[in-house]
Amino acid sequence: MIIKTLNIIRFGKLKNKTIELKEGINIIYGRNEAGKSTIQSFIKAMLYGMNSQKKSIRENGRKRYMPWSGERGQGELIYEDNAGNEYIIRRSFGNTKKEDQGEIIHFISGEKLRAINVIEPGKEILGLNEEGFNKTLFIEQLGLEINRGKEDGILEKLTNLAESGDEDRSYEKAIKTLEEAKKIITTPRKNGKLDELRLKLISLNTECKESLRLSDENIEEQIELNNLKYKRNYLRANIEKLELYKKHIKRIKLYKEYGEILEYLKKSNELNQKIEEVEEGLVSDEGSIDNQFISSLKEEYRGYKQLKDIQVERLENKDIISNSLKLKENEFCEYEMFNNLDEDVERKVISLCLEKKNIEEKIKDIEKIDCEIENLNKDLGKLKGKHEKVSYMSDINSKIQGIFYDYENKLKELKYKISKDSIDFEILNKKQSYKKKKTLSFILSTCFFIIILLLSFLKGFGIYKVNLIYIPIIILSISFIISVKGYKDLSKVVHNIEKQESLYEDISNLKNSIVTIEEDLKRYYELSGAKDHEEFLIKIKDYNDNKEKIDKMIIKIEEKLLSRSKYSLDVLEDEYKNICRYIDFILEDTNSYDIEDFLDRYKEFKEINKNIDILKSEVRVEALSLEHISEEISIKEKNIKDTMDKINKSHINIESIPNEIEKLEEKLKEKQEIEGRLKSIESNYELLLKDRDLEKMKEEIGDIINEDIEENFKNEEDLDDAIRERNKDLLYVEKRLRDIKNSIDNKFIGKRRIIEIEEEIDAIKIEIELLQYRFQYINIAYDTLTECFKELQRDFGPILNEKVSKIFSSIVIDNYEEVKVAENYSLKVRDKDKNDIIEAEYLSNGTLDQIYFSLRMAFIDLIFGEEMVIPIFLDEAFIQYDDERLLKSLEYIKTIDKNRQIIIFTCQKREVDILKKDSNIIYI
Repeated sequence: MIIKTLNIIRFGKLKNKTIELKEGINIIYGRNEAGKSTIQSFIKAMLYGMNSQKKSIRENGRKRYMPWSGERGQGELIYEDNAGNEYIIRRSFGNTKKEDQGEIIHFISGEKLRAINVIEPGKEILGLNEEGFNKTLFIEQLGLEINRGKEDGILEKLTNLAESGDEDRSYEKAIKTLEEAKKIITTPRKNGKLDELRLKLISLNTECKESLRLSDENIEEQIELNNLKYKRNYLRANIEKLELYKKHIKRIKLYKEYGEILEYLKKSNELNQKIEEVEEGLVSDEGSIDNQFISSLKEEYRGYKQLKDIQVERLENKDIISNSLKLKENEFCEYEMFNNLDEDVERKVISLCLEKKNIEEKIKDIEKIDCEIENLNKDLGKLKGKHEKVSYMSDINSKIQGIFYDYENKLKELKYKISKDSIDFEILNKKQSYKKKKTLSFILSTCFFIIILLLSFLKGFGIYKVNLIYIPIIILSISFIISVKGYKDLSKVVHNIEKQESLYEDISNLKNSIVTIEEDLKRYYELSGAKDHEEFLIKIKDYNDNKEKIDKMIIKIEEKLLSRSKYSLDVLEDEYKNICRYIDFILEDTNSYDIEDFLDRYKEFKEINKNIDILKSEVRVEALSLEHISEEISIKEKNIKDTMDKINKSHINIESIPNEIEKLEEKLKEKQEIEGRLKSIESNYELLLKDRDLEKMKEEIGDIINEDIEENFKNEEDLDDAIRERNKDLLYVEKRLRDIKNSIDNKFIGKRRIIEIEEEIDAIKIEIELLQYRFQYINIAYDTLTECFKELQRDFGPILNEKVSKIFSSIVIDNYEEVKVAENYSLKVRDKDKNDIIEAEYLSNGTLDQIYFSLRMAFIDLIFGEEMVIPIFLDEAFIQYDDERLLKSLEYIKTIDKNRQIIIFTCQKREVDILKKDSNIIYI
């Protein structure tokens, strides 16, 4: 497929815009906002429509590129297929997918093409769905990276092509069929046949359990009914007893409260004495020592200790860094000769090595081409010698073709005439006899007719009696009819005889012509020395094959000579010598064994130099840090001494501060615990007293202190609660009695028998078991098919890896090779220097883009082959490339533009400057 013309009638901000594209490389160049993205989206919309349903305008092409005027998006795309036929894709887009319209018509005849789906024509024209198109042919800005999607099917398509030559082999159809069969049985949404049966089985089991439960409940409820009646009688009697007991509880309660009040008063006095003793050890110049004072002291000491630890650590670290710096400076002495080299010497050497290798390959190619030309000339000489020996076949070959053609046609005609009509040779010999009979029948019928006319005339004159004349007229009329019929039958027979005579004559003429042609062929057989027709055909074929080989070999020699003329061996050898001299100079000046040794040592030199700078910087940072830490330690020491002076303990060593802090915390904690207990006791004392006079309480209980009263409750409230609980229980029991009686009376209304439910359960279990066996067999088939296909993919992996590696090695400037592609399109490369395989994500953005570019190009080559012409779209695909990477990549693109249409969208002049002589540049 080659895109010839884009006719954008209305799309986004573009209107009535026509773009002519050519074979090979096309560059669409323009500044930002010039409309490049709109043109790309127009091409995708023409091939795949506008399918995005996202709310974001930037991710929804329909919202983003509908004409600003509010009209329908409309345009045409003219393309040429691989057979050379041109077609027009004509589409218009509305606000929704249902409003879209389109058609595909033949460019010359205007006939509609109905074989291609106009909704997504790209799917059939290119053989890729939209996701596959985006991951192969359409390479967008900062979008070279490929992630495996659900619908792309690229690896499956490549595997099918590699294994069977058919990209649409039955794997996906088989998987889809198995998945559909599984969905009929069971689905994640639980709407399959097996799911429905399981739900029904659960429902039946529930119904069965419910029926059994109801039977059990009926028995349990009858037992519970008897127990509730007994409990009701017991509660009624107990409530009566509690009411009597309530009258005596008040006096008992008052006596108990008096004793508790006296106990709390005694405890309060004891705790006040303890608080006074503890406070004597918690006094400072500013008042009492509290939590805030202790926390402040702890924080200062903690900061002091942390700074001391950091100081020790920093000193150790400084010593380590200083020692490392000395070692690196001693090591640097071995690489002083590298200081005199240019900064870009590494790049120059690598570039020259690549150029040297390239020149070596070119020289080998020239020698190989010269050798091939020499061998081809030898083979051509042999073929020409062989051809000259049978030069007499030239005239025979030019004439014999027409004779063979005429011979074949006459044989076919003879066969057709013989098979169509059969000739009756016996009837041909009776021709004269039938002619005589025909003449006789004609004469008789004429005589009969004349006699009948004569008798009719005589009757009119009354010569004969009327009744007698009718008899001869009737007899003669019958004879006349018979003779006329015989004449007609004989005429048909004579006509048939004449027709067969004509056919016989034609067949005889054809046979004579065939005999004449066969005599001519025998003469040519004798001239060629052939014994028979079969040997003659072999000689003709050998002559034509030999002539065709000579023509092909001449064309091949001309191609080789043309390829050879591109290179100048002398120029290449001079360039090679200059490169070798420069490399030898570098190696000699740096005492290196070879290029690899030079690059390794130069990298070590740069690494050591870089490490020395880093270590020096680290030494300076550590020194400044130590000064700052020392100042902070002095401030912390002064703050701690000032704090200890406030509590008259400045004589204590700073290292003993933690012990002193612990003692202060224990005393403060003891004080707080005593105060808490005192507060609780005073609160309880006031609560029990309730503004009453203690002496009066003593007088009130004086009369009953010695009374013998049984105490079952602590206070009157507990007794009231107990009475309420008994009444509440009694109310519940009576309500429960009514409910159970009603439940027993209505329990089995509208319920099926257990035996009916169990029969239905058995039938469904059998059906479920059959479906489970079927589902198991489908899963086995699905897993086996998937595993087989994955094994095919693993076999195909090396082919893809080799293709990607070959493309990558032709465009990369770094020391990487051997790309490995995983199923999810993640990539790894081998580092030549370290001989190690690393993740591509660790590489620079430019190198990573080159790897994914190579992967896309490999996909394109493997899917479409080198014969099929297809378009490749590059939208600012080289934005992260430096100049050297860009040059190598564009050189590669030049090599593939013969069987690929390259369409580059860019706002950079780099691509235009490099490809201006080799491309069609379109300015927008």
